[in-house]
Amino acid sequence: MKPDIVILDDISIIKKNARKWVVSNNTPFNVNSVLLQVTTKKGQKKIIRFNLDSVLRPFAKAVIKTRKIKFGSDPMVIKQNKIFTPRLSVGPTIEIDEVDCIPPAGQVAKKKCIRPLTADYREVAEILTANAHNAANSKQYTSSIRSYFENGCPTLNNSDNCKTEWVDGLDAGLYNMIRFGYEGHLLKVKSIYAGKGNFQGLGGGKKPSMMDETSGTKGFASVREKLYKNSVDGISNGLYKVLLHEYGHAFGYSHKTGMSYGFPMTPFINVITDHNADHQSRPDLQIPDVIVVSETATNSYGNTEAKLSFFDTSGQSQKKEIELDFVSICNQSFDYQLILDTQIGGVTGVDLTFQEDLSCPLHIRVSYSDGKNIATYKLLGHEEMFYD
Repeated sequence: MKPDIVILDDISIIKKNARKWVVSNNTPFNVNSVLLQVTTKKGQKKIIRFNLDSVLRPFAKAVIKTRKIKFGSDPMVIKQNKIFTPRLSVGPTIEIDEVDCIPPAGQVAKKKCIRPLTADYREVAEILTANAHNAANSKQYTSSIRSYFENGCPTLNNSDNCKTEWVDGLDAGLYNMIRFGYEGHLLKVKSIYAGKGNFQGLGGGKKPSMMDETSGTKGFASVREKLYKNSVDGISNGLYKVLLHEYGHAFGYSHKTGMSYGFPMTPFINVITDHNADHQSRPDLQIPDVIVVSETATNSYGNTEAKLSFFDTSGQSQKKEIELDFVSICNQSFDYQLILDTQIGGVTGVDLTFQEDLSCPLHIRVSYSDGKNIATYKLLGHEEMFYD
């Protein structure tokens, strides 16, 4: 049974008995492996990459049998793909003849007739959103959106107000990257069956608040059913352009920001196409090559300290260059010091010291210099995650 609201990172694993575990994939992705924080029988906390011997398909469950690993408690799935993670509302689906938008004889058709998705069109929306999620957590996306705004937003509508969406101390590209698809925002996707007008889609919504851990805002995006029909056997770039444009409106963006007309129209589609070998099929859930793990504490002077470590998920033994970035919409005041390992000659972590409590989430982003994806860890001030 597919849920009406899809959480893009809703993967869980629970204990069935001593050597069996049930893993649930309630996402629109194919899952090949998951990152787990586990507690051993001796009470030690560790991180492991748990590779599955077969693909776990979307909205499916499986029983895992293991002979070698014994967990002291249910593992916690680590999720650090934090960019473009809305709650996707795509249900309930209906049969195509359940809603009749054709007016009776002699009457004028409504200007618009919006209805829920059919099962086929829901599939298209899930694939498009999943591909957009993977692309948005890539290094290519970060580079592309920053370059786009730095170059004055060469939008299709030639707007001079493209840089209005930003805050002091944070460039427009990073600001829009974080806000677009902020966690918790409800994104409702519908289809338009019939109606007057030459528009290809409709969308609208409220700007998500990035001051909290998640947003409680919502918006909707819809395209003409004809556009969906033409994409059931192959999702066209035209459909991506229209729906991503409406996604921009669903997150409160106007045409003047560059996040409706502008960036989604070509740059974002290029990222999706380049990042996913086949952007017309369901993608695999991407796992970053390196993630952030954090231990927070309060020192004797009352300052909050966070010790960050980096965990390699790729299984490669050679040391790689780390790229680290701190992104926040608030003026967070903190000092940081790199933790160096003189034997291997590389950075293994970072010590952060805050003079005051965090007033909004601090996004800590890490990747390898030659990596494809970026992991984003939200430091919330009250959160503890210990790594051994």
